[in-house]
Amino acid sequence: MKDSVVLFAALLLAGVLLFACPLPTLAAQPGTTGDVLLSTLDGDDYEVDVAHNSDAGELLAVWSSAGWLYGQRLDDEGVPLGEPFPIEDLAVSFSPAIAYSPGAGHYLVVWEYTPNGIGDIYGRLVASDGTLLGDHFLIRGGASDQTDPAVATDGTDFFVVWEQAPAGGAASIQGCVVFSNGSVGPVVAPVTPADGVERMDPALDYSPAADEYLAVFAHGQPGDSAIHARRIAPNASLPGAEYTVFQHGTEPCHVDVACDKVNTSCTYLVV
Repeated sequence: MKDSVVLFAALLLAGVLLFACPLPTLAAQPGTTGDVLLSTLDGDDYEVDVAHNSDAGELLAVWSSAGWLYGQRLDDEGVPLGEPFPIEDLAVSFSPAIAYSPGAGHYLVVWEYTPNGIGDIYGRLVASDGTLLGDHFLIRGGASDQTDPAVATDGTDFFVVWEQAPAGGAASIQGCVVFSNGSVGPVVAPVTPADGVERMDPALDYSPAADEYLAVFAHGQPGDSAIHARRIAPNASLPGAEYTVFQHGTEPCHVDVACDKVNTSCTYLVV
């Protein structure tokens, strides 16, 4: 028998934990799945992300297919628009993430590129109609292993976070601004310290009410782990300290976050 998996959700208001609870398992409806087939490419397709284009009323999904990146436009009901198209011609590209900036009128796709087993973070701007804008560009490289990027937007510019691990060391979370024209900000924010405790799998969203981002990530080691968070200003400064969202004490796990951008309160849902 496979081990069961229990999902948890946490609700935060202005960065303060309101409650956390397990999510119920939803049974499939007989005779329907609701799935939309995005790709029949020859390679294995995985690591998908999606962003909503509020101007055009559509979405753009991105994913890795055998180490190559592809995109697919969809309408608001999830119906594919046109055919899948290549995002990048760099092989061994994984973990894509995407955000749409209504102020800039285009997407930013970010990913990890690992030609020699050491990851660097790259990005590329994509127009709302799927046209590639310019070439790919380096966001963060170096001797450390940079992986698992996440991206969000303040409505104009973008912020990117990633997992950074020196050789033989524990991973921390780093981040920087990517401006709407694709230029990379000069400040790399140490979202978490490099203190020997693992921080992994970051996720990110932006609150218009607070005018700041919230990064969430797994913290700790197997058997002693938690979900932590850190607030980030659009200029890459770090108001407040890292804090615990949920202490679960099992294996480090994947996490995601979304901000309620409709209401005026700064409320996030972490899952």
